[in-house]
Amino acid sequence: TITAGQGGSSGIGGDFTLEAGPGGSSSGAGGAMRARGGTASNGNGGLALLAGGAGVGTNRSGGAVSVVGGNSTGSGTSGSVTIQGGGSTGGTTGGTVLVRGGTSGSTGTGAAVTLQGGNGGATSGTGGAANVNGGTPTDGNGGSVSITGADGVGTNRNGGNVTITAGAQT
Repeated sequence: TITAGQGGSSGIGGDFTLEAGPGGSSSGAGGAMRARGGTASNGNGGLALLAGGAGVGTNRSGGAVSVVGGNSTGSGTSGSVTIQGGGSTGGTTGGTVLVRGGTSGSTGTGAAVTLQGGNGGATSGTGGAANVNGGTPTDGNGGSVSITGADGVGTNRNGGNVTITAGAQT
């Protein structure tokens, strides 16, 4: 257990940074950082959790959580972010991936969930696509998809297309 310092009665709690080592001075990739729940010798794997801190007191905000790929330079490719449920090896169901907006208070509106492609260039360029694919079965029915295109912004700009291709019946 690693614990950062307390903020006392009105101060900010201590920061905690875990950072992998840098690459070489003229080239070389930076080191990888991994956080993983424990692997049992015979049992369930351990939980890996990344959570923002809870707000405490009157009208205090909870801490945000961001997962961000690294920026690139020149013609390099920026770092991707992948969130994937666990695979099954014994004929059971693979792990679910759920992205859900926060629950509201007793009279508020629940938080929205947005899946959005990246912005285009500042003076020209096409915004990134937002692709959602239904699951492909080995032997069974294909997964469903619902998508809404975005409005164009600026002069003579097109709204986003919506293309839905239903899976073929077999």
